[in-house]
Amino acid sequence: MIQNRKNIISSKPNLQDSLKLNRENLHFKIAYEIDKKAQEKSINLTSLVEYIHTVLQEVIPIVNFYVAMLEERHLFFPYYKDEVDFSLQNNTHNPITKDGLTEYVIGRNKMINVFKDELLNIAEQNHIKVRGKVPERYIGIPLKNEGNAVGAMVIQSYNKNDVFLTEDIDLLQFIASQIGRIINRKVWQDKLIEKEEYYRALVENSSEINGMLNKDGKIEYISESVHRILKYQPVEVLQKNVSELIEISNLNELIKKRVKKKGVDVLKVIDKKGEKKYLEVSLNHYNDGNIIFNAKDITNRIEVEKKRKKALVQVSNLKNALNYSAAVFFTNPKGDIEDINKKLELLSGYSKKELIGTPASIFKSGYHTQEEWEEMWNTINGGDTWQGEIRNQQKDESFFWVFATIAPILNSYGNIEGFMSIQFDITEEKKAKTNLIREVIEAQEHERERFAMEIHDGLGQMLLASKMNLQAIGDSVNDIDENTAEVFNKTIDLLGDAVFEARSISHGLMSRVLNRFGLAYAINDIISNINATQEIDITFKHNITNKRFDEELEMGLYRTLQELINNITKHAKATKASLIIMEKDKKLKVEIKDNGIGIKKGIINNKSKSGIGLKNMNSRIQYLGGTFIVDNKIKKGTKINISLSI
Repeated sequence: MIQNRKNIISSKPNLQDSLKLNRENLHFKIAYEIDKKAQEKSINLTSLVEYIHTVLQEVIPIVNFYVAMLEERHLFFPYYKDEVDFSLQNNTHNPITKDGLTEYVIGRNKMINVFKDELLNIAEQNHIKVRGKVPERYIGIPLKNEGNAVGAMVIQSYNKNDVFLTEDIDLLQFIASQIGRIINRKVWQDKLIEKEEYYRALVENSSEINGMLNKDGKIEYISESVHRILKYQPVEVLQKNVSELIEISNLNELIKKRVKKKGVDVLKVIDKKGEKKYLEVSLNHYNDGNIIFNAKDITNRIEVEKKRKKALVQVSNLKNALNYSAAVFFTNPKGDIEDINKKLELLSGYSKKELIGTPASIFKSGYHTQEEWEEMWNTINGGDTWQGEIRNQQKDESFFWVFATIAPILNSYGNIEGFMSIQFDITEEKKAKTNLIREVIEAQEHERERFAMEIHDGLGQMLLASKMNLQAIGDSVNDIDENTAEVFNKTIDLLGDAVFEARSISHGLMSRVLNRFGLAYAINDIISNINATQEIDITFKHNITNKRFDEELEMGLYRTLQELINNITKHAKATKASLIIMEKDKKLKVEIKDNGIGIKKGIINNKSKSGIGLKNMNSRIQYLGGTFIVDNKIKKGTKINISLSI
């Protein structure tokens, strides 16, 4: 019928009128059928559009026909037929593009009915890509829901001979409006279904029990939610007296009181499994003495409240314990103090008013190095907790020691909102430890001195006397043979070497140079002896010539450097080493390094025997109020920095 359509239309007037009448009747019939189909309660959009396409093909040349719907960020094609383009199938999704022709129809919200040349012109003017073969005729009609375009119905013809009459276009627009109306109804249906499911879920999962009691307190009606809340089926509790479920001494008194005041009571209920539940109950008169009740399950709320109160008590106890045992303060991310407890006031000598808004650096005593502070800040700014001993300064400029735990405070996004510092006073412990170290050092020095005296005055003198005796009889043994004379002379030389070694050991144990001339001369004496006898070159730079320091400091630093130099010569396998001692701003800065094999990272804090010497040196320097740091960043050899206040 479609193929001969053009010829038939141009034939005799009577026949043309007859065909027009038949076509109008067919259009009306199609419109009626589609409208009836659209009224069906259950709508399947794909099936409906397929039916529309089938019946329309009887009167209009629409072999190539599809419907596209906006669906979030995609175009959904519930129905797609095209004799040229096979890239899409029914129920497919394509991402929405800015230069799509279908998207242009939807965005324009007006019908486009154009021939090929006009289509290409529109595409060029609006930067639209016509994908695939360009049709000879293109009809795109927007599908509207409440005036807004939500999709498009598209007819494409690749045949120049296909004819679309005005009546055909009118029918297509009518069909598009019907599809739009169907979409609108389907949206509302989906919303109603969604709401119905939502309210059903609310009822099924409700935390409330609704019911009615007669004047005797028997349950006349109860909602299904009683099963979920109290594990009873409704039929199990009907006609039972409510007092069998609720722990209440006088139901009538409760009813009278609550009906008058229209309030609520929290009642304890035992469910079917014997577990306690708490219900918030309200009562209202109905008629003939009946009572309508509403019981809301607040068990979780009660339990949470109990836990909250328990937690508050624990927090309060913890706070009280901390107030008596530890200094606590909070800072913002920059380190400014925002809150403190009473213990910090007592420990620091500052009032809360003086500290709020002040940088936490107010407690700095100048004892710790910049590197130590940077390590602490890097740790806590990285989201980790830092622990360690800190020497703080009080308001009166005296010092106190604390063991501090500093932790970041994170918000729900994981960002640092501030820091919390908990500090336990260890000043007395440090004093006791310092006293113990002093006693050990003094004992060591006394032992060194005693041992040095024994070597010098005892063994040294005996060796010297032996040498002198042999030398005294030297002239009387001229007649002995040559070999015996050589042994005799060699023995005298060995005794001389032994005397020199005894003196060296004695001087090392008890440095007379240190006592007489000071630290610089004593260290220089050690290094000069090593450079003369060892295969290692040690340089020594300083600015402390003729300067004397506290006797305890001089001896402590001398012993430490003596042991470090000894370690380098015996264990480092180094060829070069350097020692620098500089005095500036009441600080004595020492740097000693070598190009040897180095030492293991963290050896000072290691419990192995290999780190005992370094630990002892570290303890000695700490006793003197200084810092002893092994530089772990150096790639080759060892570098140690010592800092002392003078």
